[in-house]
Amino acid sequence: MFENLPSLKSIHAFEAAARLGSFSVAGVELSLTPGAIGYQVKQLEKELGVPLFERRPRKIILTEAGQALYRTTHKLLRDLDSEIKHIAPDRGTGKVIVAASTYFVARWLTERLGRFIDSNPRIDLELTHDVNDPGFALRDVDYAIRWGNGDWKDYHAIPLLEVPLVAVCAPSQLNGKSRIRSSADLKKATLLCDDPHNDFWSEYLRKCGLDPEHTGKRRVISDANVRLKWTMDGLGFALSQPPLIQTELNEGKLVIPFNEKLEGYGYYLLSSSKKATKPVAETFKKWVLDEADAFKIEHMM
Repeated sequence: MFENLPSLKSIHAFEAAARLGSFSVAGVELSLTPGAIGYQVKQLEKELGVPLFERRPRKIILTEAGQALYRTTHKLLRDLDSEIKHIAPDRGTGKVIVAASTYFVARWLTERLGRFIDSNPRIDLELTHDVNDPGFALRDVDYAIRWGNGDWKDYHAIPLLEVPLVAVCAPSQLNGKSRIRSSADLKKATLLCDDPHNDFWSEYLRKCGLDPEHTGKRRVISDANVRLKWTMDGLGFALSQPPLIQTELNEGKLVIPFNEKLEGYGYYLLSSSKKATKPVAETFKKWVLDEADAFKIEHMM
């Protein structure tokens, strides 16, 4: 009855590559080499007789046929996973430890966690918040969600949300005698900073054509939630990620006054390359990547 169906292995490789937009990242997720992912996709294309991706330098793009197949395969694998959880509930038991900043948890993760808990009542999810501490060790957790450019040695890094950094401030900063008119005026502004090992102001200022050594007052506030509150109170400028502060932007509590932005950064899901991943941790990974996909579609990222 199903003799003409492609192999599940090739379908799985295609779905991961299509969802993540990369053979190499799909390989990390499925514990395969990029070449193995590419081979499975090529075999699937050969079997179907149609190209599923346009291969470009450092980029793959779904063809029209690929988009149609992805919609079906993504739903198929999601439904299969859901049914397996239903018929074999004991399969997904145990503890998953995830490290994420309080800012990311409060701004993005918390409002979605209810769906994970409802779907996986036997999984004990533990959150820790030391992910940005200098002494943080990935070996102590199953996954970490961390901001950066994806360049972490000895870690598997899967893109979760790619969002730019922009300067934000309260509307009051743009009014009055000492108002800021352009990014060049940041040299006389108060810049609210993260800890030095995790601060991006110098890179942003260079993007604006300014010398980071000759700019306004720096005030270190390591807690991103407090830093954003100070920004809304008109006490300085902060760097932030627009999709995570959309409510404040819509309500006029914050504004993005300049066009400059730092791109190529985002949140990544990190796991250790030196230890095996538990099945229950894989359940969390699949769930959070699906949530990120839905978020990107909603915000057209």
